[in-house]
Amino acid sequence: MKKILSIIILLSLPVITFSQECENKETFEPDIMGSLNEATGPGWVFWPETSDEFNGLSINRNKWDVVGQDGLFCHGMSPYAYFKDNDTAVVRLKNGRLILKCKLDMPYFCNGNYHYYSSGYIKSKEIYTGGTFFHYGLIQIKCKFPNEVGLEPCFWTTGGEYSGGFMTRYDEIDVIEKNMNLSSNNIFRQSLWRWIFLEPPPSQESHADGEFKHLDYPTPYTGNDFIISVEWLPTEINFYLNGHWTNTYKYSNDPSCLSSYDYPGLRSEFTCVDFEYACKQGIQLSLSLTSNSPVNLAEGFEIDWIRSFKLIQGTSIYRPASVLLSDPELTKVHSTITFGGTLHNGNVPANSNIRLWASTSITLDKGFTLQPDCPFEMRRIDTDPDLFAGNNIGNEEK
Repeated sequence: MKKILSIIILLSLPVITFSQECENKETFEPDIMGSLNEATGPGWVFWPETSDEFNGLSINRNKWDVVGQDGLFCHGMSPYAYFKDNDTAVVRLKNGRLILKCKLDMPYFCNGNYHYYSSGYIKSKEIYTGGTFFHYGLIQIKCKFPNEVGLEPCFWTTGGEYSGGFMTRYDEIDVIEKNMNLSSNNIFRQSLWRWIFLEPPPSQESHADGEFKHLDYPTPYTGNDFIISVEWLPTEINFYLNGHWTNTYKYSNDPSCLSSYDYPGLRSEFTCVDFEYACKQGIQLSLSLTSNSPVNLAEGFEIDWIRSFKLIQGTSIYRPASVLLSDPELTKVHSTITFGGTLHNGNVPANSNIRLWASTSITLDKGFTLQPDCPFEMRRIDTDPDLFAGNNIGNEEK
């Protein structure tokens, strides 16, 4: 008798849905800030186009634009410091790390006020000037936050779609950022935003939906390295900190998939948001100043590396005669997967660590055997060509 599993396991903790701009707060145990762990696992392959070890003498301008290169730049996320280029005091590479810092600087009037500090901000080089955007996959960053509460490091991605010469849609994934309204090094948030622009400039009438979650830790997360990961799939986004799951957003147009924030008495176990077919994204790294009287600017936002990963596309049917860890097909994304059955050995070898990816179903047939203490994960995921390595999504016209 067959046992059929067509499932996604893990990622089943409740996440509250937000309509317009709402938030959820969750407290985590101290051990999540412990040893450094990555969240890659079997199946993910390194994708160099949007990765950087920051080991050179200067920033790779073929991958990164330093914000402010065409003049000083202000942004509402940094109410007390402007961003600038060509200043190694605020943007530099040192000892194999990218360092973004903030410093007292010449006054600069913008957004209706004088800013007396400057700071660092880099982003992926624009695709129309030869850069490469990211569209589905896994991105990880190893970094360290400064202890100064008034400094807000951000790791985020943004992208837009254009029609008739103006932007019609803008998407943003905030992988990690401090909240400028909370003076704490114990709380940061992860969020997802979408703007729909209904009219061209100058009016640029728009509609925005935002969802974010505060992560509250019993101890500060500053002063030590940690690894943040975002697993971006065509119908879901999953966040990890040091290998621990922290947050999930699911994409859906199903009106029944709503939380109590939308209709009293209805609540989904995961967030449902119309975010499918998200825009291609560029990586952003910034250090904002959210206090007009910072105490300590000696430390900065330190990024050891950024690493990106893709999956490998497999076949329509994968049913091996026996389970071999050396089989390169084992970690690919197939349509259907079957282990075991008549004339097939379904025994999983000892000391294995297996993750099966399938777009339709996974079947564990007669004879399937799993040894004790062997990690074994099965995931059914929706796919898109841009999820797989080997597909070029850069150098496209806007």
